[in-house]
Amino acid sequence: MSTAKPTGVLRGFTTVPCPADELTPKYPANPPALDFKKDLLPLLPDTPLVREAKEHLKPLLPENVWNHSHRAFFFAVALAKTQFPEWDFDPESYYLACLFHDIGCTPENLEATKLSFEWWGGMYAHTYLLPRASSDVADVVAETIFRHTDFVRGKIHLHGQLIQLGTLLDNHGARSEWINRKTVDGIVEAYPRLEWNDGFADAMEREVELKPYSHTTCFEGAIWRNSRANSYMKVYEN
Repeated sequence: MSTAKPTGVLRGFTTVPCPADELTPKYPANPPALDFKKDLLPLLPDTPLVREAKEHLKPLLPENVWNHSHRAFFFAVALAKTQFPEWDFDPESYYLACLFHDIGCTPENLEATKLSFEWWGGMYAHTYLLPRASSDVADVVAETIFRHTDFVRGKIHLHGQLIQLGTLLDNHGARSEWINRKTVDGIVEAYPRLEWNDGFADAMEREVELKPYSHTTCFEGAIWRNSRANSYMKVYEN
């Protein structure tokens, strides 16, 4: 059996622990700061597929969701760059997953399906990407979206862990000790929160109202409610 390291988009399927408390960050506290324009912005993919997807999604995503999607990308990339430099992920397909990950919880799409928003969103992304990219790209993007709220024991693929780290930091301030406040300042300045603490909670409460069986009801302690009191990010809300 070959032990060669996977290349291209398959890097996103590298297996890592799912619970973040099983990860070993390089700097458990006081990580170095990254400059948004110098260190992070150059890592934003700009390929024909990305440009086409952005053109498709920009009119469909409210501005607060659009900005959250980008913060999820940059927070995770910043964490990977400082805390987990050995993580060899695929920037293009991870960025695509971030762009599509909340398409299922826009006001229109919450009511357009009886599927949990993660499943509808992953299927939507897969359907969109399959005619435009390889099946590996479509699969890794869909899998990332399916599992971005799958906070379970066991394993997850690298892109799934990245999006969980990025979204949980943005929505709840989780693992904020792993990122320098100056790094966060630069990312939020580029992509303002626009009262995301309440925007996220409103969307999740609407999901549960419409679909009382949905996956959102599995979140421990209804964690979306805690986002309204997300003290780490609250300083950026006004």
